[in-house]
Amino acid sequence: RLRHAEANVQALQALLPDVEKVGDPALMNLTLIANHTASAIVASTRGDATGAVDALGSAVSVELGMPYNEPPSWLLPSRECYGQALLLAGRPVEAERTFRAAIYGYSFHAEPRCGWAVFGLRQSL
Repeated sequence: RLRHAEANVQALQALLPDVEKVGDPALMNLTLIANHTASAIVASTRGDATGAVDALGSAVSVELGMPYNEPPSWLLPSRECYGQALLLAGRPVEAERTFRAAIYGYSFHAEPRCGWAVFGLRQSL
């Protein structure tokens, strides 16, 4: 299954130039987030905690750079997944910062009642 997942991630990555040619920034951002997230899952499955953290950090950067949209363009909680990856990588201080930002941040991305962020924050302490 891992080989199949890796092949699928490579296929997704191969689509990036074609998506970029379309010229739709929202589509490009969503494709990048999907690529980073899938890469993180594969890295985590391989036991590569650093690779998972790096990939999810990239996904978060892209997502937080996107303009406000209702409903949100990307529904998977990227920051919370990033925080969990940091915990799994043995980096609880960074995870705490990530979860706090998800709960108390000063932008439309803050989610004060997000159960995933609250649970992650509790785990990080």
